[in-house]
Amino acid sequence: MKITDFLNARIDEDEAIAREALSPDLFEDEKHYYPTLGPQRDDWGLWTFHMPVARVLRECEAKRMLLGEAQRWSATGNDTLKLCAERVLRMMASAYADHGDHDPAWGLP
Repeated sequence: MKITDFLNARIDEDEAIAREALSPDLFEDEKHYYPTLGPQRDDWGLWTFHMPVARVLRECEAKRMLLGEAQRWSATGNDTLKLCAERVLRMMASAYADHGDHDPAWGLP
């Protein structure tokens, strides 16, 4: 798998989870609907991760822009830009290092 395919898939997954969290159909009672993901206490008093869904969606868009920019740099033929693009892609992939499809070869040099 190419690193760009891996990143596109992870961003798509993150976005799908965030969009699902926005669905009022997800909850039987709308008073339990919160447009956030995780630390807040759940019904059992356990803490979960908390992040505004709108921010997750903006981060997905920003990641797509970075990915697109890195791909443009790679296509320039300029060795310096290609190196920068590779480094940016590796940094982005490092956030998903615990994913089963992550390739350890993508580690930062």
